[in-house]
Amino acid sequence: MTFDPITLSNFTLFGTAFGAAFIAALWLSLVIWTFRDIRSRARDPLARVLAVLVVAVLFLPGVLVY
Repeated sequence: MTFDPITLSNFTLFGTAFGAAFIAALWLSLVIWTFRDIRSRARDPLARVLAVLVVAVLFLPGVLVY
């Protein structure tokens, strides 16, 4: 069974775009969740900023560190 290279390229492009959109949505939702969670836990503005930055920069390990 042979695959047309153009069709295979289109499927690869679609899969990559879908995966990138999913990762971006996950990253943004974790940043928003962290902001809302730290806002209810701490009153110190520096702690709020640092917590959000840790999650924004480190992504999944940042959630574990937080």
